[in-house]
Amino acid sequence: MSGRLAARLVVSIGPADVGQRISLRRRLPTGEYSDVVGVLESWSGKTLTVRRRTGEVVDVPEDAMVAAKVVPPQPPPRRPRRSPWDDEERAERAEGADAPAHGPGEVRRPGSGEARAEGRGGDARA
Repeated sequence: MSGRLAARLVVSIGPADVGQRISLRRRLPTGEYSDVVGVLESWSGKTLTVRRRTGEVVDVPEDAMVAAKVVPPQPPPRRPRRSPWDDEERAERAEGADAPAHGPGEVRRPGSGEARAEGRGGDARA
């Protein structure tokens, strides 16, 4: 058995797929391959026009197309992940807006509005 893998390349799009999101593999003049993913804007004559998600428009000669297919729409952008510190900071800002002020070294007991000194001797000041 040889170490090469053979892939079956299929072009399964046509002019009727204009407006659909496609994935297209083309052969460049250098002999290399390049992929284009985007919305098929037009298929006129022997040229396909594909608009990438960046807005870039790519014209692909029909005879350079090696494989192509219709693909699902682009998924919506993901929400950025928040760190646990974001939640704590948000809670502190919300509490700080309507909570009574307290001095350094004092900790408020949740829900009681009371403050107590940290450290020994009843006073946390140096």
